[in-house]
Amino acid sequence: MVTVMGSKDRRSAILGGAAQAAELHKSLSLQNLLKDGSSPIDVFRVLMDQHIDFLFQPLDNLLGVFLKTPLKSGILVTTNRDLYVQRYTAAHELGHFLLDHRTSLDDERQIGFAPRGQLRGGLQEVEADAFASEFLMPRWLIAAQVSRQQWTLEALKTPKVVYQLSLRLGVSYQAMCWALAGHKVISRPEARLLAKIEPKQTKRETLRGPFLSHAWGNVWSLTNKDNGLTLLGTPDDVIQIELEERASAGLSWNIEAAIDQGFQVLNDEQRTSGGIGSFGVRFLAIKGSGQGELHMEESRHWDPASKPKTEFTIKYCLDGKETGFPRVCRRAQ
Repeated sequence: MVTVMGSKDRRSAILGGAAQAAELHKSLSLQNLLKDGSSPIDVFRVLMDQHIDFLFQPLDNLLGVFLKTPLKSGILVTTNRDLYVQRYTAAHELGHFLLDHRTSLDDERQIGFAPRGQLRGGLQEVEADAFASEFLMPRWLIAAQVSRQQWTLEALKTPKVVYQLSLRLGVSYQAMCWALAGHKVISRPEARLLAKIEPKQTKRETLRGPFLSHAWGNVWSLTNKDNGLTLLGTPDDVIQIELEERASAGLSWNIEAAIDQGFQVLNDEQRTSGGIGSFGVRFLAIKGSGQGELHMEESRHWDPASKPKTEFTIKYCLDGKETGFPRVCRRAQ
């Protein structure tokens, strides 16, 4: 016998998953910690802090697995997909755990349909996927990042801005399109049109130079507004930084800091606007790997007594997708 689920049942499952995500945000004080929009939600750290066993393995035809036994529950996430898919999958499986679901073997039919604006699968999957979408892309975190960037409502209807927003929240571009629709920031028809645009097209439009070695690499477009940002990416990502610079007043940014951190400088341009003391622009394109903090200062480097006038700092983790034992757990040991 086939059980037909009504829209009311599905609606209840969506609300239940979203409510559980909001409750976890509250219990972990995430809204207060991330109120400036400086970092995506670290789902892997949350899993570790909740004392949930999880591992990254090459899963055949599956994105994730939630295993529930009378003694212990655990989570497996595929290594065959990129970091952002891994993050969403982990959030989906976390939803299964917190919502006290039964064991679930999840492929693309069970994971990721909520941010695509679709409703499919059993109530358990609808609830877990609603949890994942709300947990990683809550309205308050989107609003914090939009406020930081000073993006307008119209800007959020453009592929370039939605793509940059998705990078800052650590999710896929398509997931971000549908999350904006789910929060009623844009309409579903607008989300549908945006989601049809391939990220590679937006990457080409954002990239200033032939620096992207692989199509799966991302292109970050950073400005002074991103001071303090945390980046989650891969060694194939290109980080483009455009900062105001008063070269006419003898001030310049110390790009040597990027070199000292092991970054490869792909491009370095200085453009001035004229008058004494006026602002110009310093454009820097870099690639790197590993984890760390990049701190640059704008000062008169030729003057040993000069103090920095402006500072720019980003934290980064450019290790790419997870494999085996989670990095966050290895660092905690």
